[in-house]
Amino acid sequence: MGKPLLLMMTFLDEKEGAWEAIVHLIQRHLLPAIEANGAQVFQTPDLLAASSERSSLSLVRRLYPPLTQQAPVWGFLVRGTGEVLVHQTVLSLTAGQGFWVPPGITYIPHITQGNFISASEWLWFAAYPQGILLNRCQVTPTEHRSSPIYLVADSSLSDLARRWASRPLPQPTDKWLLLTFFGLLTETTPLVVTAPDELAKPLSDLPFPLQWALDYLRRHYAKPFSLRALASHCGVTPSHLCRLFRKHLKATPVGYLQRIRLTVARQLLAETSWSVQSIATLVGFNDVRHFRRQFVRHFGLTPQQVRRLSSQPLQ
Repeated sequence: MGKPLLLMMTFLDEKEGAWEAIVHLIQRHLLPAIEANGAQVFQTPDLLAASSERSSLSLVRRLYPPLTQQAPVWGFLVRGTGEVLVHQTVLSLTAGQGFWVPPGITYIPHITQGNFISASEWLWFAAYPQGILLNRCQVTPTEHRSSPIYLVADSSLSDLARRWASRPLPQPTDKWLLLTFFGLLTETTPLVVTAPDELAKPLSDLPFPLQWALDYLRRHYAKPFSLRALASHCGVTPSHLCRLFRKHLKATPVGYLQRIRLTVARQLLAETSWSVQSIATLVGFNDVRHFRRQFVRHFGLTPQQVRRLSSQPLQ
């Protein structure tokens, strides 16, 4: 597979990145597409069969690191054209089309077969047991622009999405499940899942490899971490990436990642009634005892103390 093309990582402005803008796109583009075409809006490659596209993978250049999530993922193309790579299968999409990926399957959300990068605008959704993570992004020939990550802390909505994703074959009711899920999603009040304020330096001020690394860690902090893999995605060596982190952020990659995880965990403790175990798992800790130790070391308070000191949870 070809080397990555490093794009400038930036954020959508306050209006474009707002929850209301995402709701508008769902109502104006996604729901009508499902109404017209049913569940076929979301393509699913045959993940077990050999793909006819595999011979062209040497031409693929990735605009984003590979992802493997332990939750079903949906991507919907609002405008433009775009290509994604799912389990060695290239999917070419046009506006009004999407795809979905079962848990545990590796995919690359943005690729190109050549040097030309098509302009595109996307909506992304992931259904974890605790709730739905979603965001909006725009890709241009030079930039990857993204909204904040929103969290809809509603396990019943997540159950609905995961029920659809678990069905082995298309069913007559799939269209209505999707319409119900996305329709209800637009009526919720989400949380904005933020990176630590002290590390929220504008990405455009940093070297491109570091921009890529920070953007990846901020969006995928819950994924297993590999310094070697992250450095490879950014086109540099692990030692060079560590030097960039120390020079510009006064932190190591692992230290930066852990501060994101703990800060998001503190936010969730304050704004939801989820268990400590659920929050620890969602932000990327496999061992709740290790999470508690790191949390106390970083904040000087236990998770339970933070919750008692916080305002009333959302649910």
